[in-house]
Amino acid sequence: MKKELLSLLLIISSLTIDAQSVTTYYQYNDKYIDLRNIMETRDGNIIINCPIFDPNNNIPDLGIWLYKVSMQGELLDSLFVADDDMIQFLLAKNPIDENDNILAKISRDYDNVCSSLEIMFFTDDPFEIQDEISVPLHDTIAKVDDYYLDSENDIIVTFSSNQQFYIARVGLDGTLKDKAMLPELSFNLIQCRHFGLYNNTPREYCLWGTDIHDNRAIYNVVVDSLFNFISETKFSSIYSGGADEQIMYFNDSTYILSSKFTKYHPFTSGLHLTKFNKSNEDIGTVSFTEDNASPWPIWVERAADGGFYYSYVRDAAGKQVAVVKMDDDFNVCWKRYCLESGPFHWGRYMLALSDGGVAVGGFDSRSGPDYYRAFLLILNDDGTSTPETEKILKPYLAYPNPASDHISLEISPDVKDNVNAVSVYDIAGRTVKTQTSGFELVDISSLAPGIYVLKVTLTDGRAFEEKIVKE
Repeated sequence: MKKELLSLLLIISSLTIDAQSVTTYYQYNDKYIDLRNIMETRDGNIIINCPIFDPNNNIPDLGIWLYKVSMQGELLDSLFVADDDMIQFLLAKNPIDENDNILAKISRDYDNVCSSLEIMFFTDDPFEIQDEISVPLHDTIAKVDDYYLDSENDIIVTFSSNQQFYIARVGLDGTLKDKAMLPELSFNLIQCRHFGLYNNTPREYCLWGTDIHDNRAIYNVVVDSLFNFISETKFSSIYSGGADEQIMYFNDSTYILSSKFTKYHPFTSGLHLTKFNKSNEDIGTVSFTEDNASPWPIWVERAADGGFYYSYVRDAAGKQVAVVKMDDDFNVCWKRYCLESGPFHWGRYMLALSDGGVAVGGFDSRSGPDYYRAFLLILNDDGTSTPETEKILKPYLAYPNPASDHISLEISPDVKDNVNAVSVYDIAGRTVKTQTSGFELVDISSLAPGIYVLKVTLTDGRAFEEKIVKE
């Protein structure tokens, strides 16, 4: 059966992969395809990890595809890994052997009621699995929460079983070096959302989690290098959970927390990026509310030249993916809205590239449940990309859409002073409105209801268009 499934998927892949410059799509007609990880290879290419789901049960039990793509978007190679129990993954270069890469995951044996850490070693030239190690991890069925490749070249995995949380350290030689169960905490940690570095000297780690019984409050649990419990902290209600909270180590005095928040009086939903000192005191916050569109976080990462990248989905409907470059003081250098508004786009992962720039990936469904595909976007450090990809990047957000009286434009700081004109055209291509100043607000109250085209032209000649609806 596995061989028949592999052959079927190989045929499907050969027929439906569609590479479009730096925006690369991997399309399956009736198989749900996700994207979980992005990795940069040593020779400057990209590998993305795409599990395949059965849409009838939403379980990733059909295996995964690893795709190797160039920085120009060309599909270079692919590797199918047959498996039937895939939840979370670690995808990374092997820090010990420069010829190898690592794909790791927890494998759960329901017949023998136990869980193991499976570590696969693969090369990307040729693209093939070279070796595989299975490390017995726990004598029950474990639910993996997160993986972390430590500077000591060990895999640290956090998982839960029977409402208890565990941390384990596994060497790349297959040795289970440490495993500890967290003590009973003073709060009900429903799920560990993220595990990361807290201090480098002395080495400390932290787990972030959400308690859905406490207004989705966020909690931080700190452990030392031997996984001994150090502290627990409940954060203010303004840092509510319900999303993928993530910590980004900044230095040994500060860290950045990415979180989603919801306020009810009055209702506001958005994202927080907050800088904390190691006393867990807020020393700076920037918020993204997107006109109360319920944005959803993807990832935050340090940029190669300083500052950091942040990415998120504009709203729960997956209209667009936003990518932001900031400096260390939370000043926005540039912001790009990626992909056309309308189809469902769900960003899943972001990777800062070693030579500058950023890769963002996810999946979309463009015409219902029978049409799924994964996407990959690569942007340069200045927010530009190739001419082909520039067509689906916009340095502004136009909202609301539909609108009755006016369209607001939130323009990226790097082009705000370089807007030459904003025009509105009807569906016949006739200009019905042009503004050469006051670009933040476009009055459409005098227009008849219908579909129009909004065009933003920059002083360098670049132009961006999108459909708007006048109610």
